[in-house]
Amino acid sequence: MRRYYQPVPKRTLECGAGTPTGLKKRANVTKKFNPDATTSDLNRHRSIDGYHGETKDKVGGGTSDHSKGRKGLEDFGYQSKSHELSSIHPDIGSAYRICFIASLDCARFLLMQGMAFSGPGQSPTSINKGNLLELIDLYKKRDKEVERAFDMNVVGNIDITSPLIQKGLAKACAQEVTEVIIGEIGDGNFTILIDDSHDMAEKYQMAVFVRFVNKKGKVIERFLGLEYLTEDTPAAFKETLVGLLAQHGLSISKLRGQGYDGASNMRCEFNDMQLLIHNENPYAFYVHCFAHQLESVLITVSRCSSSLIHDFFVSISLIITTTIESCQMMDKSTEKHHQTTLNKLESGEILSEGSNHKEKNLASLGGTRWGSYYTTLGRINMMWDSVLDVLMIVHQHGRQPSRAGGLIQTMESFEFVFILKMMLKLFTITNELSLVLQRKDEGIIQAVGQLTDVKECLQTLRNNGWESLFEDVKSFCATNWIPVPNMDEHIRATGHSRRDGVTLT
Repeated sequence: MRRYYQPVPKRTLECGAGTPTGLKKRANVTKKFNPDATTSDLNRHRSIDGYHGETKDKVGGGTSDHSKGRKGLEDFGYQSKSHELSSIHPDIGSAYRICFIASLDCARFLLMQGMAFSGPGQSPTSINKGNLLELIDLYKKRDKEVERAFDMNVVGNIDITSPLIQKGLAKACAQEVTEVIIGEIGDGNFTILIDDSHDMAEKYQMAVFVRFVNKKGKVIERFLGLEYLTEDTPAAFKETLVGLLAQHGLSISKLRGQGYDGASNMRCEFNDMQLLIHNENPYAFYVHCFAHQLESVLITVSRCSSSLIHDFFVSISLIITTTIESCQMMDKSTEKHHQTTLNKLESGEILSEGSNHKEKNLASLGGTRWGSYYTTLGRINMMWDSVLDVLMIVHQHGRQPSRAGGLIQTMESFEFVFILKMMLKLFTITNELSLVLQRKDEGIIQAVGQLTDVKECLQTLRNNGWESLFEDVKSFCATNWIPVPNMDEHIRATGHSRRDGVTLT
């Protein structure tokens, strides 16, 4: 046990409390702090004001291991691609630059021409790779240096022609063009032109254009940008516009005019927005859009005034889309129309002399408002049997048979025929004026004179045109086996459920 527990000497036990002698003596000593004794020690170091920003002591010194490690960590986060490229191949940097410049040149050409980079189903493995890739291939055939650069498979896993790179090229070109436009405006005044539109996902967006006078004294109009609208309120419109202008360094105080889409004006969508902007800047005068088609305005107002007319034009668009979904269907439509025309000529229903029975196809409506509905409705009326036959073929052998069957049922209804005949009469009166208003060489006096005549014709149609219109509709329905409802019978009002009991005659 002596190995683990040493005996305590008797002299230590006599000191009391079992405290060792050295500790007992140290406890009885009180040592005070003397500041004078540290004066010489403080003078050995420089004051804080004497330090230099790049000079460090000991661990923080520029040559210490700590500083070298910190510097290496910072350099690791700021590696440039040039280091990576130079480590792979000495010529890889110039090859990548050649490929990039060639792709950028092709992208700029397509953007200037307003052409898409690629279409649906087009990829690097398809026969038609798309406009951009095909143009790059043509570039490679014309320039052997570019072909060698692309054949080197630059940077391994980075494809210079990938969709992500293509999108980046388009965005970079757009930013450069926008900067040039903003530079042309400078500190001068400008006006805005606004239109509403929808993207492929049917999201509501606002298209903004600027109009200004350049240094040569010419009036220039340029597209500024598209902005999505989460709300359709005047305050949201104004906030979105101000944000877009501020994004490009433009101030609303320099605004000297504001114009809006003609059809949107008729729907009163931007009226309150005009007032909000005018209250903030009284010099931002409203300028009416005279460049809009009269036909488009009439259609927009008609669709907003009645749900039946709105559904009618939706059906028209679906009919056009369905009947021209394949060239085979269009050939059958044209062939059927020729045969019908020959039968009418033989029976004497139409006369060959002076008759316009040339080859006709259904006019496709564009995605914008500049498509001619007057031409489309006229051809549907003329090729009625052919359109129905094509829809039946699509219903039996097409990719969307259910939609074609529903369109057949819609066309063979009294409401569809009535609206078709009514809109044709309306467009027949207004079509000439609509074309005249688009001519730049037409004087305003002649246009106003034609406007007076059109108003008189419309008033006559409203007062005395019902009987002739109704007889035309009944005759058409009887010829095509379409039932005509009893006009004295009570039917359910549109927009109401049968349980509401709301009827009309």
